[in-house]
Amino acid sequence: MTSDDVQGTTASTRSYYSLRVLLTWLAICFTLCLLFSVIAFVSLLNKNILPEELGPQTIPYTNVPRRYDVQLQFNTEYNQSNTSFHGQVALLFSSRHESQRLFIHRGKYLRITDFNLIAVDQSNERRSIKKGTYNAASEIQTFVLSFDTAIDELYLFTMKFTGKMTVEHGPKEFTYTSNNGEQRYGVWFATLQRNSKGLRYLFPCMDSNEFPAEYNITITRKVSLRALSNFIVKRTLQSDANFMIDYFPPITVLSPYQFALVLCDFQYRRENHNGTTISVYSQYDMLQNVSFRRILQFMNPTSNIIGKNDAITIPDVQTVYRPGISLINEKEFASESKELSITSKPNIENK
Repeated sequence: MTSDDVQGTTASTRSYYSLRVLLTWLAICFTLCLLFSVIAFVSLLNKNILPEELGPQTIPYTNVPRRYDVQLQFNTEYNQSNTSFHGQVALLFSSRHESQRLFIHRGKYLRITDFNLIAVDQSNERRSIKKGTYNAASEIQTFVLSFDTAIDELYLFTMKFTGKMTVEHGPKEFTYTSNNGEQRYGVWFATLQRNSKGLRYLFPCMDSNEFPAEYNITITRKVSLRALSNFIVKRTLQSDANFMIDYFPPITVLSPYQFALVLCDFQYRRENHNGTTISVYSQYDMLQNVSFRRILQFMNPTSNIIGKNDAITIPDVQTVYRPGISLINEKEFASESKELSITSKPNIENK
């Protein structure tokens, strides 16, 4: 074999191996690119944060709430503070226009831990929905749907959440000193002004007076406290050794600012006035001079439709009158009760 033949063979061998290396490299690159694409796709598929959308400053009148089924659990004990709470809300809504966005008010101290969406007429099939951006200025959480909602079709959007009481907004603990010198605790929630935000700090909702709805409320509370809200307790069950569950089915539609609740261990007096039951909850000493006339004079007129009004005296609270429930400043109550005290013998109960 001549030197030219050897050089030709060597060159051919080099070309062969170079081509083989190139093809191998291309195959590896293709495989890695494909693998990376699959990983990226799966990551985006499971990712809650979708492309940036600042969200609206107010919730548009596109999806309209019909009913809230709300479950709330508070951990405050009559003799022990606990500012954490959690719950679940199922929002029944319909769409006035086709939309791929659902906007919900959420206070900054609430955290949505889980959510799902179904069409009511196809309840066995979950619809795809992802969590979008949160606008801290407007406190609106955006949810992005993978489909267009149908006009006038009913949807059920369920959210689980956790929350924390603060001095700023939302539910708050109150304290008082009992006749035995013990520190006692309770919880109250009410929106103090008609046009102010409030309900979004208790549970995720459409917190605007443009969106009245029915509120079906279930409250789980410590056995040492009683739960009071806008409507009448229809049923109470014992959950376990530490908790009771109260069920408040809706009687009338409420605007978000009208919803209120109280947890307390107060004693009470009760009278019936023309078919409306008036109950006053307070510390024992203050029940001696209760003025039912005052309660009747200022209570919300819708209380007559509901059939009851619970008036609770709370230290340092701003007095508000809501359908079925009134939160009254303790000092105001004491002062006015002396002026308008009734002469009937008190019938004080502790149930």
